[in-house]
Amino acid sequence: MVYGESSTAMHVPLAFSWRGTLPEITCYGALAWVRGSKLWHQRGAGDQPYFLRSLAKPLQLRCWAGELEAFLTPQQQVLAVSSHNGEAQHLAVAQSMLAADEAHWLQTPACGPLSGAAVRETSWHHPCSGNHAGVLRLCKQRGWDLASYREEQHPFHQQSLAALAAGAGAFGGIKALATDGCGFSTPAFTLGAMAALYADFAARRDENGLWGNCGKFPSLLGGTGRLDSQIIRAGRGEVFAKEGADGLLALAVNSRRFPEGIGVVIKLAHGRDVSCMEALARTILSALGYHQGEKSEGLGPNFTVVSAIVPESL
Repeated sequence: MVYGESSTAMHVPLAFSWRGTLPEITCYGALAWVRGSKLWHQRGAGDQPYFLRSLAKPLQLRCWAGELEAFLTPQQQVLAVSSHNGEAQHLAVAQSMLAADEAHWLQTPACGPLSGAAVRETSWHHPCSGNHAGVLRLCKQRGWDLASYREEQHPFHQQSLAALAAGAGAFGGIKALATDGCGFSTPAFTLGAMAALYADFAARRDENGLWGNCGKFPSLLGGTGRLDSQIIRAGRGEVFAKEGADGLLALAVNSRRFPEGIGVVIKLAHGRDVSCMEALARTILSALGYHQGEKSEGLGPNFTVVSAIVPESL
């Protein structure tokens, strides 16, 4: 038996951790590759929709990136699309985005940093505080209501959701809406649609400074030990990465070889798994010609990745 060769189920084996001759841990999931505007490769999922979660942040705010550049610093722009760890560097930039008399508008749930450090829980520690602060600055600039900025009917969400649906193109629009943990609406798309959105983000990376600023300040996008920050460092300005809650990772590539843009989105069936996701990302990046560096320490078992996650034509 050759493990991981079937590609007909919604979730298929993507990686294994072996003990002796048997797989002790099997990571199931699905992924899609889009090159330009065409589906290039897919394993699992088919038309199954998934919520976009924090993968939405750079896709939404790029609609207003030109405006944001007028009143947010490059560091603030990165934090506005981040899902940060809640480190001191993140709190400092997030808090700089709102004046002291505006901070009360921030409605992210109070929590501690992702590190689990024992500190007083605040709204600023929430991974989405920079995103919310950036949206509040945009709302203030446009004269939109601040108190209702989290509500689905707010102009920010209506316009950004419409842009996402249009950007998915032939891959289909929004399949469902739900409320994310931060209180924002999160749309559901197929993995192909998500990958198409990131391929387009890659193809049009030079239309604003968001891509380049994330390359200059990758630690603000995630933080210490975070996979998306590590991937952006390894990508030499040609690769963007964004983690999403509960087992999502998006990659976007624009290089001399792929100027039309590549989008890759991975979904792990069992949710967040840093060890497995790093192994998958490492395999994909290596196939594209990028070296991520040494495996992060303390991430658990070593995984063998199913070769079929990469297109045969790559």
